[in-house]
Amino acid sequence: MTTDSRDKKGWKVLHVPTPETRQQVEELSGIAGWRHAEIAEHIGVSEKTLRKHYKAELRRGTVVAVQQVAQSLFDKAMSGDVTAAIFFLKRRHPAVWGDKAGEDADDAPAPVRVEVSVVDARKRADA
Repeated sequence: MTTDSRDKKGWKVLHVPTPETRQQVEELSGIAGWRHAEIAEHIGVSEKTLRKHYKAELRRGTVVAVQQVAQSLFDKAMSGDVTAAIFFLKRRHPAVWGDKAGEDADDAPAPVRVEVSVVDARKRADA
């Protein structure tokens, strides 16, 4: 953990965030998934200083990364990726689609029934 920065005379040096450090903190906390201690050490401040000056960037980085992953998962599910669809449904509606579906039937929304009808195009053209 990094301690307070001091100048040659031992005076405490204030940390002043820059647009570059703000962007760096946001990216490291979100996309890279670094812990606060790692980010603080990387930019040369204490964890307390990091939380004080970069609270919004720490939060936004995480939110943006989760949103991007969720969008990617949703896109895969909608394009026909069965594994992604199952995962998405289990996480969004565990009472209906989860491994323990139906145990709390009072809180669960009504189940959805899906029927698939396959028609042979050759037979249909003959009719």
